[in-house]
This record gives sequence, C-alpha cells and structure tokens, in this order.
Amino acid sequence: MDAAAEAVADGTTVDGIGETTVAEDLFESGPSCSESLVLEFFGIEDGMGLESGATHLVQARVYDSVMAVPVAGLPVTFELAGDGDASLAATVAVTDDQGVAGVELLTGSKQGAQYALSISNPCTGKIGITLHTVAPEQGTVIVHFQISPELAALFPNVSLEVYSSFVLQLCAAVDYNAPPGAAVKLPAGTLDVELPDVKANAATVVFGVAKDPAGKTVGGGCVDKVMVLPDKSVEITITVEPLALKPAGAYSAELSLDVVATVGDHWVDAGEALAGVVAGAPAAIGAKVNEDLAVWFPEGFPAECADAPEQIQALVDAGLAGVDTKVVDWLAQETDAMLKALLADVSVSGKLMVEPGNLPQDYELQLTCEMLAFSGKAVCRTAGCGVGTDVLPEQFSTGDVKLALGQHSLTLQTAGFDTLTFPLLDLEVEPGKLMLFAFTHVVLPAAGQSMNIDDLFGAMYDCDKVFSGMTPQLVACLNKPPTQLAESCDAAVAAMKLSFYDKFGPLTGKQVVKVSGKGQSFDDDADLTANRLEGTLAGTWASNAVEAGAATLELSATQK
Repeated sequence: MDAAAEAVADGTTVDGIGETTVAEDLFESGPSCSESLVLEFFGIEDGMGLESGATHLVQARVYDSVMAVPVAGLPVTFELAGDGDASLAATVAVTDDQGVAGVELLTGSKQGAQYALSISNPCTGKIGITLHTVAPEQGTVIVHFQISPELAALFPNVSLEVYSSFVLQLCAAVDYNAPPGAAVKLPAGTLDVELPDVKANAATVVFGVAKDPAGKTVGGGCVDKVMVLPDKSVEITITVEPLALKPAGAYSAELSLDVVATVGDHWVDAGEALAGVVAGAPAAIGAKVNEDLAVWFPEGFPAECADAPEQIQALVDAGLAGVDTKVVDWLAQETDAMLKALLADVSVSGKLMVEPGNLPQDYELQLTCEMLAFSGKAVCRTAGCGVGTDVLPEQFSTGDVKLALGQHSLTLQTAGFDTLTFPLLDLEVEPGKLMLFAFTHVVLPAAGQSMNIDDLFGAMYDCDKVFSGMTPQLVACLNKPPTQLAESCDAAVAAMKLSFYDKFGPLTGKQVVKVSGKGQSFDDDADLTANRLEGTLAGTWASNAVEAGAATLELSATQK
C-alpha cells in the first residue's frame, strides 16, 4: 500500500507535512461521519471470476443503517493488488444520489490471475474481497478470402495473414501496415482459415493482410461487427484489395486555374473600362467642383455669376483638352488580349506538405505559395520594358490590388491502390482579384506605369493649372480662390480610381472557391509510396457569399 492509500485508511496526512489526500479533500467538503454509516461492495462478490481482456465496473455503496437511506457525496478509495496485469482506471470515486461509487477495472490478458480488491473511506474503514480472472467465452470465425482482380494484377504472388480484434470498433480504424495483435499466417495458396478463439458476444473486427514475396504489405481487407455465440461458428468472406499508395511527404506542387473561363460572363475589358473613365473625366471633375461650391450657395449662385457652373465646366473642358491620353489609348487597345493570354493558365506553385490524418486513409495537405505565374507574355508599349509574368509573394501586398495566397489547406482520402478523393473544401483563390492583379502588376508596368491607377491619373490631370485660368470676376463673385476649386478637382481625380474598379462588380468582392474532386497517386520507383500526385478540383466560386460561376483547378505535385 502506498502513502496516499494508507493516509485514506488511517486518516493521517501524507509525509507528515499537512498535504491531505484526494479522498480527504473530498471528505472535508462532504457529509460528516456517523457510526451508522456502512460501506459495502455493490454488484460484485467475493471470489467472483472476471473475464480476462475486458473492462468491468466495480462499485461500492454507502448507506445509513439507522435511517435506511443512501449517502451521497462520500469519497471511496479503491485498491487492487495481485499477480496479473489488471489495473484500475481510477482510485477514488464519489458516491452518487444512490450512495454508489464505481471505477473501471481492466482485467488484462492473464487468465487465472488472483487479485485482492479493497474499498475504504475515512468514516467506515476498509473492507476487501478476492477476485480472479477466467478465460472469456469464445466462438469460431471461419474466414474465406478473395483476392481482388486489381490486387492479383498488381501483385500476382501474395501471402495472407489474418487478425481479429474486439478492441477496434470499425474497419476504418485498421492500419494494415501496423496491425495489432498476433497474426495467423495462411499457407501459400490457402484462402480459407478458422479462428477458434474469437471472443463471443462482442463486436469483432476481422481483417486480412496481403504481403508480397519481399514481405511488404500490399493489400488488405476487413469485415467489422462480426458476432459469434459461445462455442458456435460463423462464416465471413473478406475481399482483399490493394492498399493505397501512401502519399505522406514533402512535394513541389502547382495549383493552376484558367481565370478567363472561371470569370466567364463577369469578364470586363479593363482597357476599355479605363478609357471610359478617362473620357468621362471632364464631366466628373466639373460636376464635383460645382457640387462642392453649391454647399456655399444653398440658395443659388449670386446673380452676377449665375452662370458659374457653366463657366467652371468650360474651364475644366478647356484645361483638359490637351491631356495626353497616349498611355490610356494604348491600354484600351492592348489590355484585353494581353489579359486573356496571361490568365488562360495561372499557377500557384510552392511547397506541399502531406501528413497523415486521424484515420489511415485521411491526409492533411498544406500548400505554401512561393510563386504566382501567369501564362503568355507581357507586350511592352516601349521596347525593353522588362516586365515579367512571375510574381513572388512579397509583391502580393503591393499596388492597388492585394492577394492573399500565402497558404492553402486541403484534405485528401486514399481509396484503392492509387485513387485519391478530395472532399469539399474552401480555397482563398480569388479569380477576380487575379484578373485585376494581372492588370496592375503586369499590364500597367508593360505600359510604363506604376501598379497604382492613382499615379496614372495624377500624371494626366493638373488641377492647379486648370483653375489658374479663372477670371478675376468669377473669383470675386464666388469669393473662392482657384486653389479651393483645384482641391475639389483633385478629389474628383482621386474618385476616378473608384469609378474604374466599380466597373468590375463581383470581381472586386471577397471571393472563395468551393471545390472537391478526384485524383491519382503514382509510384514511379515501385516502393509502394506515392511520389507524384495529380488531381482535378471542380466546383463554384462566390463573391461576397453570392455564387458567381464555376471553377476548376488542377493540382500536380512531385515528391522532393
């Protein structure tokens, strides 16, 4: 008996330093002691035989012999000693409203083992009984194996081993590469076997493992929830299929998407959209300046300058008449064709880590983006612009359009020898943002511009110059300096950026691709481990939670 158990039995502290046991701590907050309290075993008797390899609930009960009522809230300490490998799942339990406290006893594998089980409480003292383990009731399972045509084609000469387990609950939990328990090996060419020692009245998993001549596990088959009565037999048939290639490992991977097809009817000619905003700039600037002036003249302009709105619009029209639109004209002509070439095949490439999941057929994938690549070539407005079509992650947060392509989480399941299934998942791949990113990060630089539309518009429109031509009479009538009107003009120029991006509708919203699909693993070096993965993921994409169209992505990965 250890110090803590002795303390519970005789009421002393542990090590004499005032540290109470768990049972004493519980007792101090529970009912007070009484000479009428009785502790007894409940549902288990002295000399009882318990089936080995099982879990049994052992219980104690506390009641008041005078009041004839159960006593709740009292701690009971359980102790077990013997010559086997049985153990208690817990050593202290508290009585419930029926005065009952219980713990689980795991009887272990040894049959015929002898044990002393005791229960105690500071109020009632200690009592004990003896127990022993007995062989479980058993039946026979007759197993008929079938080798699937696919396994026979891949591995013509296999040997079979058969296992049974009542601990495993389902076939999905079986790991054929590390099966639990002892194997029954079948002689070469034998497909039938009897298992005479299967636990009766228990749901049992029975499975077979196929191995090639080199001893590698290449196939498996399973039947779960097999029930057999004591001293009876049951027959089952197990089909042995090739095991899935194990895809775990580090890969170089690429996830590709046809953005043109994905965007579909939402496609907007960005060059024409830009030209349309520029064409409407004089009207937009004049309207903004007059709108801001109207705040100062809520009852209308003074009579002597009642035509101020017309004069201002005329100033804007005259001031912008000489604006250089060569860059915009070039973009209007070249952008659409260039973007369609760039976006026909967009790929996200990087490191792919594949790790086992909770079940043998489940795997977790993590793709870390190291490069974004556009297909086609950038057409330069001037010779030697040096614009490339590969973008590194540090550029994702530059310019007008930002991308969130850092990491992507995927899952896959293996089925059969080389079949992969990708359950439904969400990917933060935004087709519309990819289109606009290509425009700002490839097309605009190819035109000799920065990645910000503001810079293009800012270079085109000099608002101070436009309003420097105000007549003294108009300045005096409005009582506003030209610089104030130029500030309104600048605000209108800044708003042109929003006007441009507004033309793209759902392509600017928060986008999510929702896909699932099938794939295949490849074992190029015949070591039963996948070294290449390929798959097609198909589904839909949505913008601001509204479905916008179909999406198909291709995944390819090669193990490093």
